[in-house]
Amino acid sequence: MLASVLLIILACSSTGSVELSRASDTLLTKGPGPYQLGKRFIIEDSDSVLLEDVLLTRDEDYRINYRLGLLTLKRSPSESVALVVSYRFFPFQIGEQYYRHKIQANVEGEKAIMKKEPVERKETSSAPSTLIIGGSKSLGISVGSGKDIELEQALRVNISGMAAEGVEVRAILSDQSTPIQPEGTTEELEELDQVVLEIKGKNLGASFGDYDLEMRDSRFGEIARKLEGGMGEVRFSGVSLMAAAARNRGSFGFNRLWGIDAKQGPYQLTSEDGRTDIVIVAGSEKVYVDGEIKKRGQNNDYVIDYSTAQVTFTSRVLITSLSRILVDFEYAVLDYRRSLYAASASYSSLAGKLLIGGSYLYEGDDKDSPVSLSITPERKELLQNAGDDTSLAWAPGGVWVGDSLGSYILTDSVYEYKGYGKGDYSVLFTRVPEGEGDYEYNYALGGYEYVGLGNGDYVAKVRLPLPQRDEFYSFRADYEIAEGVAAGFEYAGNRRDENSFSSIADDDNIGSAYDFSFDGNFREKLFIRSKYRVWGDRFSFPGRRTEVQYEDNWNVGESEGEESAGELEVGVSPFNGMRMTASFGRLERPGGEANKTGLDVSFNHISLPSISYAYSRAENDLDTTGTRIRHGLTATQRLGRFSPRLSFFKEEGETRLREGTAGLSLGLDWMTGDVSYSHRLDDVLDEGGWTREGTIRTARASFRASRTKRVSGSLDFVHRDKRYEHDFPGESSNYDLASLRLKVKPIEKRMSVEARYELTQTQSRARREVFHEVEEGTGDYSKDPSTGEYYPDPEGNYRREIVATGDYRPVADISSSFRVYLLPVDVLSFDGFITIEEKTVQENRFSIYTFDFKNFHNDSTTLSGTFSFQGDIDLFPYSNRSLSMKLRYGDYEDNRLETVHQERERFQLSLLGKSKLSRALSGEVEVGTRSEETRSTERGSERRESWKNVRSTLTWRLNNRFEPSISAGYEMGEVSEPYHYGSLGAVAMTSREISPRIRYYLTRRGRAELSVTVTDRRSESDVLPPDIQAIYAPGLTTTVRSSTEYRVNEWLTSFLNYSVRKEPDDKPKHTFRAEMRASF
Repeated sequence: MLASVLLIILACSSTGSVELSRASDTLLTKGPGPYQLGKRFIIEDSDSVLLEDVLLTRDEDYRINYRLGLLTLKRSPSESVALVVSYRFFPFQIGEQYYRHKIQANVEGEKAIMKKEPVERKETSSAPSTLIIGGSKSLGISVGSGKDIELEQALRVNISGMAAEGVEVRAILSDQSTPIQPEGTTEELEELDQVVLEIKGKNLGASFGDYDLEMRDSRFGEIARKLEGGMGEVRFSGVSLMAAAARNRGSFGFNRLWGIDAKQGPYQLTSEDGRTDIVIVAGSEKVYVDGEIKKRGQNNDYVIDYSTAQVTFTSRVLITSLSRILVDFEYAVLDYRRSLYAASASYSSLAGKLLIGGSYLYEGDDKDSPVSLSITPERKELLQNAGDDTSLAWAPGGVWVGDSLGSYILTDSVYEYKGYGKGDYSVLFTRVPEGEGDYEYNYALGGYEYVGLGNGDYVAKVRLPLPQRDEFYSFRADYEIAEGVAAGFEYAGNRRDENSFSSIADDDNIGSAYDFSFDGNFREKLFIRSKYRVWGDRFSFPGRRTEVQYEDNWNVGESEGEESAGELEVGVSPFNGMRMTASFGRLERPGGEANKTGLDVSFNHISLPSISYAYSRAENDLDTTGTRIRHGLTATQRLGRFSPRLSFFKEEGETRLREGTAGLSLGLDWMTGDVSYSHRLDDVLDEGGWTREGTIRTARASFRASRTKRVSGSLDFVHRDKRYEHDFPGESSNYDLASLRLKVKPIEKRMSVEARYELTQTQSRARREVFHEVEEGTGDYSKDPSTGEYYPDPEGNYRREIVATGDYRPVADISSSFRVYLLPVDVLSFDGFITIEEKTVQENRFSIYTFDFKNFHNDSTTLSGTFSFQGDIDLFPYSNRSLSMKLRYGDYEDNRLETVHQERERFQLSLLGKSKLSRALSGEVEVGTRSEETRSTERGSERRESWKNVRSTLTWRLNNRFEPSISAGYEMGEVSEPYHYGSLGAVAMTSREISPRIRYYLTRRGRAELSVTVTDRRSESDVLPPDIQAIYAPGLTTTVRSSTEYRVNEWLTSFLNYSVRKEPDDKPKHTFRAEMRASF
């Protein structure tokens, strides 16, 4: 793909010139920095730094912020010397932030009708063709003991400019793959592995690589997909053509969810067939609450965990039992490779009054290219006979693999776990709803155990995915009858095959739909809108079936089959500021019909209160919801910088609610704010009429302040109190949401304070550990044969899985931090950081909100908690002699597992002294102590460690070429495991280490380094617990490392790394890596 893209670019730029982007800055040092370079957005790993003709080592001698162009030295030069920094940079303008699309606020008003008029084309002179190319390419191989040879390569190419006259090119090409899924906690996402090429011309355009396909022409749902492939567009003489071919990054899905009181999240997203084990394609989601689109980010409205497909809302969006949540998303397809083909065409004639067009979309699984499972001939036959019925698509989970090659044996149709390599069957188990399985996971056994029909949560079967295929096509025509008056028609059809392996039940694959519309706007005083839509029960929508608030407006459930709906809306505006709109609608389904009417009136005047009133009535005989009537009235008055408002809302149907709200908005030059209070009454209908069920009171406050650059902050707060009457069952509740952020810099560069406080309400489930036995050396856990406990081991034979169990419990989640930085004088600085976090089910929430610490880390109510402190004090930080103290403390509680309530406490204190003894000689000495204890309610103290250490390093730089150094350290401590190995007591251990190192610098070329580290660990006990043995193996450990970095020329750099490590009672382990890196 990359090669094809580069060929296209080179072909387009054959007549243009290429400008290379390289810069070199010379700076005079004064302390460690940071130093501002001349350019920002520097190409990663393209930098080289010379200090008095000595090539410095990145990350060891200096660090660099590539985006901001800031360089900081790790060691401060004793005097002012020249520092030469060379680097590559992106020469075109790059903004600080980019958005996939701008989210505009919802605006109520008339529907705009586009007036098409021919526009005279203006000729513009184009600038000389220039194409700016920059980037890097690396190629490396690595090989080691017990590992196959690996070939590693990475390419980053950045292109911008005019490839030819009238042809603009923008591209970012990268194949630096990463398994890390972007976090859904920020508004913008960073994608490390991407290929993006856009070519724009006067009448054409093309996109290659990773791009977003959006087809919004159809009235039967917009099509939005994230793809990997290519797309081209052509426009001429009123004709517009588009074609795309790509591989899907995911399948489209949408979920409609009802909110839950006192639950901001997480809300689980599911696939079309109800599966929860899905991964959301990063950035593909659109989240709506009560019809309003929300913005991603911890400082905005919601965060999303793409790997678990869960959405959690921040304190800025209050979620209640009346909240209607809608999420559009794409989820990664792990069953089959999936392809997409799309095309659209449109033609405009009669001076733009007539517009006709059509579109086509194909999406399908490649049944011959399964991803997650192999399709054997037996499984293929099973799928051929399953038709569209997913309940028939189950295959046996057990496969005979041969004697001593599996983990299970089969006895009387029941699988019995024997251990890895001790059975003759390999078995896959699938989790099913509680009570529908036959097996349970046995923690002590380390495998699955038969517990009887209907008594377990697992079955020894595999669910086979059905390969699907969808085709959608449409034809539409729009005609402007007169100025402001237009009519439209669209026909759409589809072919949906639920199982492309099978021809069974394929007679229902084809569906069709129609849409008619009329819009008239007469002199801005009268407007009429009408539409009529019909779709059959076999019609399948390419996107979301209906509009965001469609079901709520009609007061019906989600449509799953045939439907027809007609709507008429008439509006008048007798004078400026006054608007009245009446609406009518009728919907028919096979089971009945629904009707709706509405009236909206709004009045706006600069010197009078703004008033709006909305009435709606929706009734149906489709279900038990019957008739629902709504009234809403709002009045707002602008009084200088204040805007008071009053509102009333009433809804009456199966139940009745009445809510009144009073609010006040504030707008100052340095602060904006809004406060409100609402009072809601809920009633139910019984034989005697309406009876009070409960009362809800809600108070809100929101402020944003930025007085100067030295002070900024924000506050969001919600308090909600729900009380049921005595005669009604229901759990009364009151809860709070809060978000506080404050930054203060009273003295520039001398003092800064940052505070953060987050309070939200979520729900959580208990967790259970499941360990799966795998091949020796391929796992990350091992099992202690004496105790049956599992412990971390990078060369173990078990892998851990965390499984959620039980029901959700309401949780108060508090997260806070406080940081202060002080530089009272140039010779003394302090940097302190405190973190307090608590997830609790405690009923007395106020004590948690106000940091009543006696209620923190409670075994019966705390799910997880953290208290940590980091403090750094530096004396003479910019001098040749400096002293620093580092203090680290952490107390961590974790009660989320079913089997154990665990607490871990850590403490670390160290003193580090550095001194430059002469121009060439420098040294440092560090002494410290650290301790750690793990304990649980069930077992008491499980493990204790206590260590004291001292380390010194001496470095001598000779004639700007040789730099020998030697480091020596000694550590002594005690390790004990009272619960399992109490008879051993506290085991005393010592560790001695010496590490000579030599560096050789090649002037302006590179460096070579060789180091040897010898560690001698000793223990007073001949017997150690396996987990301690895995970390602190007694004996002699020797590690030899060598590395070379050589700059061949201005563009090419080579790297060689070799290491060998010999641990006690183990064979030497060798690792070799070679890399060649080019910058251009």
